[in-house]
Amino acid sequence: MSTNATAKKNTSFRLNNNLSPDVIKVFPLSNYALAVEFEDGLHGIIEMKKCITSCNPGVFAKLQDINLFNSVEVYSGVISWLDKNRIETIGHSKFPHIYADLASDTIYNEIKDNGVWEVN
Repeated sequence: MSTNATAKKNTSFRLNNNLSPDVIKVFPLSNYALAVEFEDGLHGIIEMKKCITSCNPGVFAKLQDINLFNSVEVYSGVISWLDKNRIETIGHSKFPHIYADLASDTIYNEIKDNGVWEVN
């Protein structure tokens, strides 16, 4: 079950404040993996199975629920899992609560060098 999540630019608030290009697409794959594409055309795979199924998954524990994992989307240039039922206020702006997200600069560098990033 693949979904297409395309980034929506939000100039009032940016999660990706790094020099790496924004993520523009993410697709859930089998076995807790993601296909990702950046705005400069770089694309690759993120393998998260070891991290999510480890005995200490930390903030990624909720992603063991495959339905939640498959709800991945791009939010402000960053791969994110959102709780749209829980809204947070920052200043005068409202944003969905983020269950988890992945740092775009790390993903970009790993995929640029290796084609794959295995999250441990």
